[in-house]
Amino acid sequence: MITRLTTPENRDLSPYTGWTKAHWREIHGHILSAAARYASPGKAQIKFPGDSSRVAGKESDWMEGFTRTAFYAGPALHNGETIITDPSGKSLDLAAFYAEGLLSGTDPQGPEYWGDLEDTHQRLCEAAALAMFLWLSRDQIWENLGRKERAQVAGWLGQMNRCKVYQNNWTQFNVLVNAVLKRLGEPHSEAQMKANIDIAEGFYVGDGWYDDGHKHAFDNYNPYALHPYFLFWSWLDGDSYPDCRDRVQESARCFLKTYRHFFGSNGAYPAFGRSLVYRYAVLGVFGLAEMLKISPLSPGEARRLASGNLKYFIEGGTLTDDGRHTVRYLTDCPHAIDSYSGPGSPYWSGKAFWCFLLPDEHPFWTDTEQPLPVEKGSYEINLPNPGIIIQGTNETGEVKVYHLLTSMHPGMEKKYGNFCYSNQFGCEPGEYFLPHHIEQHIALVEEGGEPTLRHHPDCLCSSPSFGATRHLPYLDDEQTVIYSHIILKDDFHIRFHKVVTTRDVTVQEGGAALGYEEGEPQVQSGDGWELCELDGRWSFVRALAGYDSQLPAAIDGIRETCNVLHRFSVVPGMTRKASFDGSVVTGLLVAASDKPAGPEDLCKLVRDVNVSGNTVTVCFHDGERVFTQFMDEIQDVDIELNGKPICGRVVFARVQASGEGSLLTEDGEFQKIG
Repeated sequence: MITRLTTPENRDLSPYTGWTKAHWREIHGHILSAAARYASPGKAQIKFPGDSSRVAGKESDWMEGFTRTAFYAGPALHNGETIITDPSGKSLDLAAFYAEGLLSGTDPQGPEYWGDLEDTHQRLCEAAALAMFLWLSRDQIWENLGRKERAQVAGWLGQMNRCKVYQNNWTQFNVLVNAVLKRLGEPHSEAQMKANIDIAEGFYVGDGWYDDGHKHAFDNYNPYALHPYFLFWSWLDGDSYPDCRDRVQESARCFLKTYRHFFGSNGAYPAFGRSLVYRYAVLGVFGLAEMLKISPLSPGEARRLASGNLKYFIEGGTLTDDGRHTVRYLTDCPHAIDSYSGPGSPYWSGKAFWCFLLPDEHPFWTDTEQPLPVEKGSYEINLPNPGIIIQGTNETGEVKVYHLLTSMHPGMEKKYGNFCYSNQFGCEPGEYFLPHHIEQHIALVEEGGEPTLRHHPDCLCSSPSFGATRHLPYLDDEQTVIYSHIILKDDFHIRFHKVVTTRDVTVQEGGAALGYEEGEPQVQSGDGWELCELDGRWSFVRALAGYDSQLPAAIDGIRETCNVLHRFSVVPGMTRKASFDGSVVTGLLVAASDKPAGPEDLCKLVRDVNVSGNTVTVCFHDGERVFTQFMDEIQDVDIELNGKPICGRVVFARVQASGEGSLLTEDGEFQKIG
């Protein structure tokens, strides 16, 4: 694996990463030189080795190899860099290479023809990538094509307007193809472009986030596609629809204000959702925002974020020895790979290199790196519209994302349904393994049955440090419901659940996965707590209510390649085996860190818990007290927390020992106390 570059670090310009544009250029050369080595005779297919995608097949994968490496080539050609040199000194004429492949792939009579565009076919996605490349490389390629060659390329792209697309981010493919054809003076459909702009813009929900065309589908397709494709369109054709241009640019600005908080000090963001193999594709939106002068980040912070994330993946082994992308997130976890992903798919990550649209003298490249938000201080940020809470811990550099509201694609429940995702403690996106596979999850298990999933949770209410959700563990049984309350504190969180069912079930719940490459974790079990640790990193859970048995972290060989960050992993958990009449309240403290701590200290994080009917009261280690009541039976309350009266239909309240605090009412009103 390529994990270290030959370019020397510059800690004066880049005190956090040491990286400069020269490091980006070195990676760029590795990747495009490798692509050329796997090209077909006509250059239209790049046949990277590896298993084909299970959806589109190998010919589509080969096309992806061309169109997605074009994400890397386009910005270089835009700046007139037609020749690149790999680290060995070998040169590649980018303009000649991609011009030949472009004509071979769009020639219906040629042996490497990509095929006609068809309804909802993968080629529609690749057509948009090709259109954007065509615009970026127009001075080097398009302007040098003859009339018949231009008609051939434009005619192939123009087939888009007779095809149906999925009603999600795919609507933007039509927008980009038509916008490029329009700017190049070729036949296009203004009506279809505007109609699809309207559809895609209708996915906007607020807080800078779009759903992905489905109810509550929130994931990294926001920075992968939805925002960057809208920004690309606004650059090409935004003047035609200035009101829409202003809206999409403002939504991108709003998105970036909080999305920068997703990145930990190690450069990584919490991995969740589909298409994890796209990795640093999330960076594309930052480069476009800088180019359009709409970024809320300083140029030094933007480069620190981008270089940190790219460095994280490069040093994590994203490239093979010959410069090819691996098809994974960080480790060989098969469940991180989606059915539509083949060996060419990870090159979607080339959007990160849209920062090459910025000239060498741009402040993005010349300003001194500035710290990320988590390197400045800790934070908790609530995004109620997508149902996300972000928690950053300055001391450890960890960032967690709590999911309160999300839909999911079949078979991807663990990619979306976990309560918490971390940049340092990787998720386990695969199917359930017995005896338990409950990382950051609660499950019901009937005798002889499999654990349930957290299907389509509804966010009932949220604040910066609290979220309440409801989900049906059995989709065909509306009488079985789990109400979940998540309370954030310091660098850990506690979860309380009200399980309502007439079924005879056991309840299982787990903490964070402790991942590792070698060795054997030390597993400890105490009175109501479980701890596993290795090499200074640990994962801990403590039963706070309802649980009667413990699930020590398993070390039995079945947990290899389950985790997106590490080869092996173990998960501590709790279970309730005893039957219950109608409903039961369970509670769990979840903590994981590389900060030194022992079980005695961890057990002191929560001093006291009182569950009374539908309400829960907790006292934390520092004297702060919290109150919450489950939302299926909201009642007026009249209580005191640390001497402060809490009255009314209050869902959640917290009051520090000093008397300062906050509360959240049933209707979502957030109030300060003290």
